[in-house]
Amino acid sequence: CSHRGARLSHGKVIDDCLQCPYHGWTFDKDGNLSHVPTGPNPKKANIMSYDLHEQYDFLWMDVTDRTPAFCPEFSDPSWHLVTGSTELLGNWIDWVGNATDISHINYVHDFADESNGSVDEFHVDEQCNSVMCTAFVRPKAAHPLTQHMQVQRSPIQSEFHFPNTTVIRIKLKEPYEFITYTTLTPINHFETKMTWCFAHNINLGDPMMMHMLNNHFRHQMNKTIREDEAIIAELPPDFVPKINVQCDMFQAKVLARLENMVRDDGDNLFLSI
Repeated sequence: CSHRGARLSHGKVIDDCLQCPYHGWTFDKDGNLSHVPTGPNPKKANIMSYDLHEQYDFLWMDVTDRTPAFCPEFSDPSWHLVTGSTELLGNWIDWVGNATDISHINYVHDFADESNGSVDEFHVDEQCNSVMCTAFVRPKAAHPLTQHMQVQRSPIQSEFHFPNTTVIRIKLKEPYEFITYTTLTPINHFETKMTWCFAHNINLGDPMMMHMLNNHFRHQMNKTIREDEAIIAELPPDFVPKINVQCDMFQAKVLARLENMVRDDGDNLFLSI
């Protein structure tokens, strides 16, 4: 906007217009510069605008059919959604690395078997705007409510959609499946905002029991995120993983492609996509 270091997200909404927090310039919903306090309005100062709609606690941009990107289950009434958003310590790229790390769940979180951390039948598929990983892992129940749906080996499908979205599908005993959908947005070099949705297809019939179950999943998601944060926040600023095994190739391919997309000017991050 009026200064390259100012973020409109820190501004104010005044009469359906967005005011820049640095010089007070005001833009309407179409991105047109409507007012400069010091006047007069400079020419060619309009900014890009995008059609947005809010759904499932996410802001969706230019989605013409109102179907959430990459996750059609969100529109299926047999699926139940638990959502949240939080600001976290840690660099955005490190959080992306965590989201695409398959093997850490066995030792950081309590819904995988730490006594058997093997990852089997690992495969990575690269597409133009995404990287997908499929594998088998060993889950375990984190709560008695989910004990009956456990299996010895669980197929997992993890998709990273550039630049910042991860969709992870975990199959348990038929017909049960869990989906986590997360977006990661840099706040600055040391903080990241995560917006998330946990989806499941458990249908108990009793509204009170469903409420309790969804509260459990909300607690579990927040617990999981904080467990990751405890490690990511302590990573040194110049941390680069240098030794990888096969199941790290998903993470390595995502980070390598992101490195070519991100330009860092010292104050801000810019994506070339």
